[in-house]
Amino acid sequence: LNILQLQSVRDNVLGSAERRGVSGGQRKRVSIGLELAASPSLLFLDEPTSGIDSTSALAVVHSLKHLAQLGMTSVMVIHQPRHSLFTELDEVLLLGQGGRTVYMGSPTEAVTYFEGLGFMLPLMENPSDWLIDIISGEVSGSAAASTLPEKWQSRDTRGSEPWSRPAPAVEDRPEMHLSAAEMRSRLQEALHDADPDGTGYLDERYFCRLLSRTAGDMVPTAAAEFFGRADGLVSKAALLNFLLGYLDAPDGYCSEESPSSTMTDRVQRQSRHPCAQLLLLLHRQLLSWWRRLASKLPFLVVIVVAALSLALMDAVVSPIPAWLPNSYMNLDTGLVLLMSVYCLGIFGADKRVFRRESGGLSIWAFFTARVLANSIDLFIQSFLFTAIYFIIVQPYIPFGQFYVPFLLISLVAAGLGYFISSILAPEHGPFVAAVVTFVSCGLLGYPDNVNNMMDVAVGELISNVFSVTRWSIPMSFLRAMEYSLPSAAELTPKQMQALLFLVPLYEERPRWQELGYWATGCLWLIGIALGLHLAAYLGLRCVGRSAQV
Repeated sequence: LNILQLQSVRDNVLGSAERRGVSGGQRKRVSIGLELAASPSLLFLDEPTSGIDSTSALAVVHSLKHLAQLGMTSVMVIHQPRHSLFTELDEVLLLGQGGRTVYMGSPTEAVTYFEGLGFMLPLMENPSDWLIDIISGEVSGSAAASTLPEKWQSRDTRGSEPWSRPAPAVEDRPEMHLSAAEMRSRLQEALHDADPDGTGYLDERYFCRLLSRTAGDMVPTAAAEFFGRADGLVSKAALLNFLLGYLDAPDGYCSEESPSSTMTDRVQRQSRHPCAQLLLLLHRQLLSWWRRLASKLPFLVVIVVAALSLALMDAVVSPIPAWLPNSYMNLDTGLVLLMSVYCLGIFGADKRVFRRESGGLSIWAFFTARVLANSIDLFIQSFLFTAIYFIIVQPYIPFGQFYVPFLLISLVAAGLGYFISSILAPEHGPFVAAVVTFVSCGLLGYPDNVNNMMDVAVGELISNVFSVTRWSIPMSFLRAMEYSLPSAAELTPKQMQALLFLVPLYEERPRWQELGYWATGCLWLIGIALGLHLAAYLGLRCVGRSAQV
């Protein structure tokens, strides 16, 4: 943040077309910062200064310059740079017609080279614009634009190539002899002289006076960074941090090491402990959750409409006796589909960002932080869905016991959504989630199919492991029987026959129910949810490894 000069907006939202956020130049620097998260040694940028004003463009190039001083090579395509920006570049490559090289070397020597070819730089002309005009054939001279590549290839190259010039000696770079403590001391002295009133704050006049004495090229960038606020003041502490980040003084200097090797060592990737990353990522996810509250309202509306539709269907349109499992089949299937589709975006939407950051990021911390933050939505949505249905239908079961199976199948559905999004492209997720929900809840959980699969050990195992409704329906249905078991006089022979089939099917036939149907159902649903979460973690870790930075 210091190097990119983004400390003053570190807590701001980037914004969008509908919502105002940071400036265009700051947005460009944030884009660069996203790439820096993986600590690359080589950074390619395509027109990083396009679409922003010249002051912001210079700030972007200054940031890249500091990164280059830290050992990170930056290669960028740039058009129409201002002169002060052009001279910040270490080497420039000018391409002519057909993408052929017409010049490669120091930007300060480019004018001399082309003047040697017979071109004359007009007075008060921007050299970079003049060079582009020459390459485009808009400037007359002794050499035509089409011959510039041949002129460059036939030049005298003895000692003129960038790689043949010796690196500047350390003694010629006095800034390398300043430690961070010495740099801080000098800046504090200059700050004291620029604040004659001792208020601890600088107005714009003293601010510019200070920078003109210490780093004159920073005046436009820094003034744009700090001023324009209501109070028009900046604290000395904030300015000191800004200057140190801008200058990026090395922590120390050893004359036996070359500057490049010392700086390269400083940018080696150092990952935090996974627990520290977890806290940081969880904080970031909670902030993101709070900022996106408005975007979650449409899905809550879908939850409400689905719950109302199912409740009105079971209570008014086509009433189903509370002791039959049909209504639970519809409820559980609908909730699994809604929750799994919602959770597809937890990893699928930011998968490319994750691949970029995963080089120095703990995958466990990333996965856990997202799952924990999304648990808030799972609880709210499952509670809202269940409460609306419960209020309208009013089953005999207490709400707490009625809600438990729905909470557990929400966790299973979340694991299913995580797993699908971790291994498949986002555009395929909803279709796959719908198919899996239909097979798992509708086919494998239908009472007749459950009865048939229990005749074979392998079939029963498949039903137990891969069907959510195989466990959630017995929990709700058998608990309803405990509170509202109808008498034989209230039932028709057909209804009595159905009841005598369903109760033994869910209570007596399963082989693994020594703990009782309620505890067994809870344990199986928790186990399925944990298995799907583990599969999602492994998918996130293993799938797409070639795309990691």
